[in-house]
Amino acid sequence: MRIVILSTLLLSVFALKAQNIFRPNIYYNHLNFYNPAAGWADTSKGNAAVYLQHKWENNDVFEKPANVFASYLTSSENRKHRYSAGYLYDGYSFYTRNLFYLGYAYTIDMPRNGVLTVGARTALFFDYINGSKIGQAMEEDISGAHFTPDLDLGIYYTLKKMRVSFSAKNLFGNKVSIEGFPIITNHRELNFLIGGDFKLYRGLSVSPFTMVRFERNFSFDGGIGLNYKNRVELAYLMRALEARNILYLKAGITRNFFVGFSTDFSLVSTDLNTDLQVLYKF
Repeated sequence: MRIVILSTLLLSVFALKAQNIFRPNIYYNHLNFYNPAAGWADTSKGNAAVYLQHKWENNDVFEKPANVFASYLTSSENRKHRYSAGYLYDGYSFYTRNLFYLGYAYTIDMPRNGVLTVGARTALFFDYINGSKIGQAMEEDISGAHFTPDLDLGIYYTLKKMRVSFSAKNLFGNKVSIEGFPIITNHRELNFLIGGDFKLYRGLSVSPFTMVRFERNFSFDGGIGLNYKNRVELAYLMRALEARNILYLKAGITRNFFVGFSTDFSLVSTDLNTDLQVLYKF
């Protein structure tokens, strides 16, 4: 049994690395992944998107399939009631996570043309551990499926040129334990974003923004975007504590159909991510 416990402890370390590694880099105008109250544009009823992210690591041992994230956002005719649904696939080594979520948000008109949206969603995590892929010898097979539901809450406020977003994810922090040791944990997460959109000249606008996140430790993003007539967007983002530089470009192929691409690199690590988003507004 001691071998099982020690192996489980080792397994928990790898499980922590496998969890919560998906973080969209193209997020400023598509915040719903971070906040169930955000992500709807004022000019459209909703949108449907598919998002792919692949991590590249200069290591012969590291092998990870791309993350797949799909989302669907819609609204009532008066834009007061908002609905969201999504799916995330995240796999690494012996560990596979599937997330399904359903959300609802309500929009309230505030003084001075401000708009406040409050939202909540259920997060349904389905995890699978494939014991046959674990390199360490174990007395017992810990393969199996696990279900860890959770809850996300958020608020989103806009006033003229300013936007503020705050959300709390995985409020329950549910976990799965084997022999008393947690191997799967929904880590609680707090996100705070503040930004603005300022017109410059003939359809060109600039959008500075800052995002602070806490999930086991703090992280800080600061960036600026240039937008031309809501058809082309170019942005630079610095993820400060990782010394990670992120550059992304989004362009409208048609009036409603958009494609975004992002790449990043860090000054202190060798890994990099490439992100691809395909989005349709309706």
